[in-house]
Amino acid sequence: MTPEEAQVINGIGVINYKNVSNMVLVCMLHGMYCLVFLTSIYIYLNKRSKREATINLLCAIMATLVLITMYFIGFMTEIFVLVKYGIILSLPGGVIAQTESANSQSILLVWDVISIWLAYVIYLVADGMIVWRAWAVWMDNRGVKLTLAFLMFADIGVDLAAGVTDTRTRILGGQETQTLDWVNVALSFTINVVATSLIGFQAWIYHESVKKTVSIRKKTRLEEILLLLLESGAIFGIVQLLDIIFSILDSKDTVLPTVDLASQLIGNLYPYAAAFNPVAIYVVVQTQNTYEHSFYLEESHTDTTTIH
Repeated sequence: MTPEEAQVINGIGVINYKNVSNMVLVCMLHGMYCLVFLTSIYIYLNKRSKREATINLLCAIMATLVLITMYFIGFMTEIFVLVKYGIILSLPGGVIAQTESANSQSILLVWDVISIWLAYVIYLVADGMIVWRAWAVWMDNRGVKLTLAFLMFADIGVDLAAGVTDTRTRILGGQETQTLDWVNVALSFTINVVATSLIGFQAWIYHESVKKTVSIRKKTRLEEILLLLLESGAIFGIVQLLDIIFSILDSKDTVLPTVDLASQLIGNLYPYAAAFNPVAIYVVVQTQNTYEHSFYLEESHTDTTTIH
């Protein structure tokens, strides 16, 4: 074995290690997402009241399911193609020829481009849901609505520019740049911070107004929903912040293998975090509604029994 072949084998081992690590994470996340999605469908079918806002939210969740499933299929296809042509099928030229054959498969390029646009559309859906929440809370404030609309249009523009740049890089080749990628995540993070802060401010205003009327009380239904939106926005913001940090670190000339692997894992976590955000909130809110309704009926039944 020549030193060149030994180096190639080492590179293949590193790539497969990263691919397996990412595959485990993506399979776990996709399984969790499918479970939460099926839960949301079950809750919706068992609800008596089906308001238009709930139906619109469910349509967005179903669209996200299609997008994230296609993203999952593309991710798994790329790994299987690399394993098949890079390891399983042997060529006369040895491991070097097999590696070149695996990397030159046209299906890799096709799914790579598709995955790029799927990820950006998922980000836009997630950002749109975040903006929609703040828009609903500040429905009567024209200044807030204009600010949110401006941020959303800017986000669409940056997403399109990043998608076109990444596509051209994949098809035409050349050095890959991370600038637009982390700018896109930074703008999405800004939208999340602004929208979540607006919701938090409205929650504080509502809390102060209710506190003046009742001294000792438990949280109202509206307060619980607003706090839930704050918590979900904060969790999603942490994932976005991590993606920004590792995107910047990954753009350096010298990147440690650990940082590179962490960057890939966070990069695969981000689209699933974006997809999880709306469906998780729907499930938690509706589950809490069902629980509170059941508790109320139980109390009513107990009171009736006592009276008789």
